[in-house]
Amino acid sequence: MKIKIVLEGAFQAWGVPSEYTWRGTSYYPTARGIVGLIGCCMGIPRGDDRLEQLLSVLKITYDINEDDNGNRKSGSILTDFQVVRKEDGGKLNAANGGTGDSYGIILHKSYINDASFTVHIEGPDDLMKDVYDAMLDPVWVPYLGRKNCPPTEPLIPEIE
Repeated sequence: MKIKIVLEGAFQAWGVPSEYTWRGTSYYPTARGIVGLIGCCMGIPRGDDRLEQLLSVLKITYDINEDDNGNRKSGSILTDFQVVRKEDGGKLNAANGGTGDSYGIILHKSYINDASFTVHIEGPDDLMKDVYDAMLDPVWVPYLGRKNCPPTEPLIPEIE
């Protein structure tokens, strides 16, 4: 069974290897990111072995959508500059991501701005039925890579 979903949002961020202060994004949805989105819909927490099982079983592909004028909506990369501080104004220790001698950490987070993708997810029929049902009635709010990247439209899966 194969499911199709459209992912559109003002911002999307699909994981690439990053370090703490610099968070990049891929130019397109990654298989791991889509499995995370599915896990969110199904109520599977981060780090759960079931996510790795989904990743090994599902076949995930994507297409870049076009606007009404036939232009590809691949988006552009936007980098956000942030400063993280403690609420009480104190120094950040190592557990907070700091070195113990800093009052703030500068972060750079990259996003895909104004993109639209169609994602095709294929797998065993019984699993895909569960994925389909979870997308129609998600346990947790789905997002496009990062929690601050909501879809502009509800995820409405279509069976292909």
